[in-house]
Amino acid sequence: MNTAAFIGRCSAAVAGSLDPAVEQCLSKCVDQYANAVEQVETSITTASMGDYGGRRPWVRATIADAESCEEGLRMEAGGGDQMVMSHRNKVFRLLCDTALRIVELLVLA
Repeated sequence: MNTAAFIGRCSAAVAGSLDPAVEQCLSKCVDQYANAVEQVETSITTASMGDYGGRRPWVRATIADAESCEEGLRMEAGGGDQMVMSHRNKVFRLLCDTALRIVELLVLA
């Protein structure tokens, strides 16, 4: 299950039982991950057409979105919920970092 769907399911399951600030943070994370998926899909399309340099800002923005979600949860949540998201964010950032390195290598080629 992708992270945006995971957050959405968790949010729906606990709707009304969390602190409003945590619910708002989770909602923001869902939006950020939905945007990230869209950015990655766009990046794949444009990279397949040879536009590698234009992808770097998008991949960096995607990484920043994951970091923003992580920071928001760290500030508002804590505990087990934050740890689950922290792991998912770490995996996502590693994938994005790898994509960024590949794009940078393609630009140099």
